[in-house]
Amino acid sequence: MSVQLFLDAEQAEFAFHPDWPVVRDGRIFLHLRNTELRIDIAEGKILNSQIDSGWIYLPPKSQQLHMASILQGDASDFGVLLSESALGDYLGPAFDDWQLAGDITTRLGLQVPVDNPDKLGVQVHTTLHQNTLHLSQRDLRFNAIDGQIRYTTAQGLTSDRLQGRLFDESVDARIETEGSTTRVHLQGAVSSVNLDHLAGITLSDRLSGKSQVQLDMTLCSEQSLCPRIELRSDLVGTAVDLPLMLAKPAEESRSLYVDIYPENSRLHFHYDQLLQGVLDLSAKLRGQLVLGQGQPVLPQASRLEVLGELPGLRTQGYIQPSVLTSDGEWLAQFEYLHLTHDDTDSSAPLLQSDMTEKNLPVDMTQLPELDLQINDLRLGQRALGRWTLHMQPQAQQVIFNDIQGQLLDFTLSGRAHWQTGTHAATDLTLNLSGTDLADVLELWGQGRPLETSQLAATAQLTWPGAPWQFGVADLGGVFSFKADDGRIIESGSGANLLRVFGLLNLNTLSRRLRLDFSDLLQRGLVFDQLKADYDLNKGIATTRNPLILDGPSASMEIAGSVNLNTQQLDKKIQVSVPLSSNLALGAVLLGAPQVAGALFIFDKIMGDRIEKITRIAYTLTGHWDDPQLSLLNTNER
Repeated sequence: MSVQLFLDAEQAEFAFHPDWPVVRDGRIFLHLRNTELRIDIAEGKILNSQIDSGWIYLPPKSQQLHMASILQGDASDFGVLLSESALGDYLGPAFDDWQLAGDITTRLGLQVPVDNPDKLGVQVHTTLHQNTLHLSQRDLRFNAIDGQIRYTTAQGLTSDRLQGRLFDESVDARIETEGSTTRVHLQGAVSSVNLDHLAGITLSDRLSGKSQVQLDMTLCSEQSLCPRIELRSDLVGTAVDLPLMLAKPAEESRSLYVDIYPENSRLHFHYDQLLQGVLDLSAKLRGQLVLGQGQPVLPQASRLEVLGELPGLRTQGYIQPSVLTSDGEWLAQFEYLHLTHDDTDSSAPLLQSDMTEKNLPVDMTQLPELDLQINDLRLGQRALGRWTLHMQPQAQQVIFNDIQGQLLDFTLSGRAHWQTGTHAATDLTLNLSGTDLADVLELWGQGRPLETSQLAATAQLTWPGAPWQFGVADLGGVFSFKADDGRIIESGSGANLLRVFGLLNLNTLSRRLRLDFSDLLQRGLVFDQLKADYDLNKGIATTRNPLILDGPSASMEIAGSVNLNTQQLDKKIQVSVPLSSNLALGAVLLGAPQVAGALFIFDKIMGDRIEKITRIAYTLTGHWDDPQLSLLNTNER
């Protein structure tokens, strides 16, 4: 016996799976014959999409229900199918963040085991045309999307190629699924301004330009592993403004890799093996930066650790919010900060005109108020001791107060002001005091060219640019110093220091100006006081008041200038000596050796009754490595 049922229906509503959206407003024709069922769908609705045509079929004596239809409607329905239907059990919450919009055409196919509905088979084939996609968590908006997206329970979500626009730039995308993990790969040009949106951290203030970027999004149901966002770029076309070798021009290739786990708020990155880092995005400041090679580890404390080594820099320290204040002040403490340059030889001059790089525009006005402490500061091979300061960024300026330095028994104090912006400039005021300068110079590998029992110095300096853009050629201001009870020794690499002030060859000059050769038994020129006062203008130091050296056997005055850029001296030296100890010398200088003997006898007879002062003048000119000392005539003085 055969049983058949025919049914035409309008406004029909039915469900073919308990977890699948119902068919509404259906115009259908149903044909049941024994165990065979066929439903033709002339029209209807699923969600907000229109069914143009479709059918449902259960073959005779089969437990497999088949369904197929063509849907026309808004792309938002596709997102609902992925997240709220039975597919949600397969895909998890990975696509909850997807917000599609625009008209789409979808071919839908289902296989529903009647005796086991949970073993649902699904085929969804959607064609996109000028659609939009908003990823709300990252606030990323893709526009003008064209292409096809497929989902099957066997292969997951896939797409061979999608085209669209992101940040008004063309992008290509493909989607692949392996097991329960879906990966979305995007490729396109991204400007540095928009790179922040992709990376999840602020990069645009240090980058400028546009580069090709590959963005990979990994989606799965395991929240500890997904979602995951990976960003890769060679940064060709993007300039990087960072200190030292971290900077690069736009045409140079440097790899940037950023790895983000939004769910557990972790971000890892590496920049061309020069800078590695890990950050906790849920904390105000928690992470670790490693300079050069190394594997960063997230610290337990809420602070940013900085450690590692690059050509030009070696450091270890941390930055954290201050526990002593509640007004946003921060604390930076470094165990050591070692800065190097091309000439690390300990015999290098103390003053060089190009020890710092130029054009490194770091905007520090975005930083909070900061207390900085460096326990071991070094420049090249030279130890600079322990330093502290208070940094106070303000609008268009940064003020550095309470600058304190300590090296051996020398102390330095001062303040600085950095005017930022187009006409950036730095002003620095320093005061130095201590005992024996030779101890510091010897520590720096400069020998002991200048020994002092007491030394005091002050400086008011200015130069264009940021504090680290110091260069002798741009230097202006004034400085002065005074040293008591010391000795000048012309030997060793420390002679460079003496050349700067025109003190080189004074020992030779001293020996030429007296008959008492006992000074040859003791190296150096002894002085009771040495003081100087200089003006600086674009690297040229000119005496405001003559450099004065008062000693037991002579007094000297040095006036003139030294060009610290070209290392040229242009100085005049006047030496005042007691006539009683130099009568014979005067005769020698006059070219009359026979008179010298008579003057010597006369001096011995007359004793201190002829104790007068004579003055001799010299010029000191030429390069400070080989200066020329010339005697001046009386009318030239």
